Amino acid sequence: MPSFQDAVKAFNEIAERDEVCYSAIIVGLAQNSQPTRALSLFADMVSSNVGSTMYSVSGTLRAAADLAALEQCRIIHAHAFVAGHTEVVVGTALVDGICATREYEFSENCFLAILTACRNAGLVVEAEKWPICMISDYEVEPGLEHYTCVVGALARAGRLRDAE
Repeated sequence: MPSFQDAVKAFNEIAERDEVCYSAIIVGLAQNSQPTRALSLFADMVSSNVGSTMYSVSGTLRAAADLAALEQCRIIHAHAFVAGHTEVVVGTALVDGICATREYEFSENCFLAILTACRNAGLVVEAEKWPICMISDYEVEPGLEHYTCVVGALARAGRLRDAE
């Protein structure tokens, strides 16, 4: 039976790697406790001008979460935003990545990234919970931009009365 190392070897032998190849190996690395290698391959993929998929982005966010690497989560979030990855799996991975860095000091911008991801991914329940969490868990007062994300999530879900 082939092992994960066989998959890595096969990936390394591919001359022209596409987004499917990168996605598979990044997710595999993240799931096999090799987050540093997953992050490295994501960087290689981006620098090689290979497009990303929701799987490569979510796998890389998982790797960043395993390392509690907040700055990498922010960079990957920016990439996902620019690339148009608004899939639920990406938003969930972003929230997981940000939450994994709880021991770090959160700023209003870090929370804004979470709420933006929730809005873009259609995670209404999560978007509604984060302002409460900001106050109770982190003693950060949500601002207008935070509530705007919640309103956007509600509106996208068709809950216009709640958004109003």
